[in-house]
Amino acid sequence: MAKSPIENVLLNTIRVLLVMALLSPLIVMTEPFPSTFFPFIVGKALYYRALIEIAVGIWLVLVLRDRTYMPPKSWLLPILGGYVFIALLASLLGVSMQRSLWSTYERMQGWVDLAHWYLYVVVAASVFRTWLPWRIALNFNLGVSIVMGLLGLTQYFDFGILPFLRTTQRLEISLGNPTYVGGYMAVNVLIALGFLASSFFKDRVVQEPEATTAGRRKRASGPARKKPESAPLLNENVMRAFWISALLMDLLMLYLSGTRGAFLGLVAGLLFFIAGYAALGRVRGLKLAAYGALGFVGALALLLVVIRVSAGSGGIDGTTGVLERVATTGLNDESMQGRIRSAKVGLQGFAERPILGWGPENFTIAYDRLVPLEVVAAATVTFDQAHNKLIEELTTKGILGLLGYMAFWGYLVFIVVRRTRSLESGAQALVLFAGAALVAYFVQNLFLFDNVGTVAQFYLLVAFVAFVDGLFAPREEPEGAAAPVRKGAAADIPLRGLKFLQTDGGLMTGAGIMAVLIFVAFTFYTLRPLVASQTVIKPLGSSRPWPERLALFEESIHTFPELGNYPRRVMLERMRVEWESMSQTDARAALDLAEKEGRLGIEAEPQEWRLHNSLAGLYQVASLFDPTVIPKSRVLVEEAAALAPTRIEVQLLLIGQFVVEGNFASARDIIDKYVAETPAAERHFRGIREQIDEIEAESAKTPAPG
Repeated sequence: MAKSPIENVLLNTIRVLLVMALLSPLIVMTEPFPSTFFPFIVGKALYYRALIEIAVGIWLVLVLRDRTYMPPKSWLLPILGGYVFIALLASLLGVSMQRSLWSTYERMQGWVDLAHWYLYVVVAASVFRTWLPWRIALNFNLGVSIVMGLLGLTQYFDFGILPFLRTTQRLEISLGNPTYVGGYMAVNVLIALGFLASSFFKDRVVQEPEATTAGRRKRASGPARKKPESAPLLNENVMRAFWISALLMDLLMLYLSGTRGAFLGLVAGLLFFIAGYAALGRVRGLKLAAYGALGFVGALALLLVVIRVSAGSGGIDGTTGVLERVATTGLNDESMQGRIRSAKVGLQGFAERPILGWGPENFTIAYDRLVPLEVVAAATVTFDQAHNKLIEELTTKGILGLLGYMAFWGYLVFIVVRRTRSLESGAQALVLFAGAALVAYFVQNLFLFDNVGTVAQFYLLVAFVAFVDGLFAPREEPEGAAAPVRKGAAADIPLRGLKFLQTDGGLMTGAGIMAVLIFVAFTFYTLRPLVASQTVIKPLGSSRPWPERLALFEESIHTFPELGNYPRRVMLERMRVEWESMSQTDARAALDLAEKEGRLGIEAEPQEWRLHNSLAGLYQVASLFDPTVIPKSRVLVEEAAALAPTRIEVQLLLIGQFVVEGNFASARDIIDKYVAETPAAERHFRGIREQIDEIEAESAKTPAPG
């Protein structure tokens, strides 16, 4: 049955929405645009979630109308679905279900985000059923990388076009972190190489697989073999110029980002392509080129050795390029040491909860509970992510999560290797380079983690691999073929979906109903967090009176309570810092609000020590105004010490608690004991003893009440 105009409109709308999600890396919610909390994170996540929700809703209508819109037959999709289900179990049984499901404004990931991307993969694999839409989508992503590169040049040369593109040693562009820039560009370098390489073959896109023994058995029910599509998207030379431009721009941005993990990922991806084409390639010349690329990688490694030797043991001062950073790195590098320490603590966390872990996004809970004294003394920075995806999976989702994750990746690589053998020459190059891009992403994630700025192109490639796998599976009918009909039914009613949706009127009605459901979902799960993230930044300045600021804080928390704990912490810290500026009336209102929201926050995340810390710190500074809060502070301090016993912040809170209780000797004992166990921690307590002495002397001068 031919597609109706309305059906075509809905189908193309889905495709546009999925492609537009690839613009998310460019979104930054700060001046001159509307500002949000964590402007490099929040806008990106809410943007692509909204697009995915709309696309899924329309797709469901089409699936109910026509079964040919079902996902392709590939084991990749159920394997990925199994991993998503394991992540859900880990979320429900972890130490903080709320954080596991929704994450924080700082990351905007969690299970909800993962579920959105799973749906993205399913829908993309279902509606991009030929090579042409895939070429459009992947080339669109390359175009986004070029735009980002142009923005990177304005940042590098300090043109001042946008306020957030401030000059830095390493480019952050619109992603907010140079490591994200490196990972994003490494993937696009390999995609550009794939298109460029495939353009030199007559079969720029794939035919259906060659007739194998299995294929001959399925031929009767499988798709008819298609002729290769030879027409390029645009003029061949124009497209090659585009791919070369993307390649050079992305390489430059990767270099200026100074991201070593991304560079290693790029090298790993190139090696994957070389090995894959050497084993599976059809064209002898390109095989020789693959071996030449291997020689280039060897020469590059030699160059890095030369740079390292010439740099001496002290490194190269002020360098920002990736080659220099790779050449001068080592196990003693502070960044590498931090990752090693994080991995060790993560493995300890896995040993405590080995089956399903601590729950997605709860690595920080495990880290702060188990981090040893010497690590905290060396660096007070905490890790809310493991900076190694495999350790992250073990710690937050346990052995089941890691097995699910590795099964997913293993099948990804299996598809690329297995299916490439049967593809035509041009398609071989493109698919192998897509596999190389995935390998690059995996390797760079051994030094990083998934993030909202770079994850869109990853899941696009996952859906592309599912599409390639689906080419080799028989379908119920070829696209565009006449639909089978029910026996005895009217010939115009196909056996493909709900009868109600077969007419244009029914299709429009179904789309209207789905539009209402999409609007409800958009209001609750996109608009509310957007408004909350914009509201929380309004009271941070001191120009507003405190009653108004308190109302804004409370509004930001309860507009979207699923992400309310970060605003709670911000509110408590701001109250503590600005306590002396409050009137007595404002102080009383602030304490009442702090007690209510602190209790709600701790109920939502009982093992998040920072909430205990923030509320106890406020009580301590407020104790002169209201001595009745001192016992409350004591309870919170002891709970924080149980949750994060080695953190410097908790030790300072313990010291402050003894001071407000007038027990100055015990306050000094805390310092002495901590420093005795870890002498390197002395620097964290400089000046504290003197402050205790001053407070004790001042207290001695003040007559006791009564």
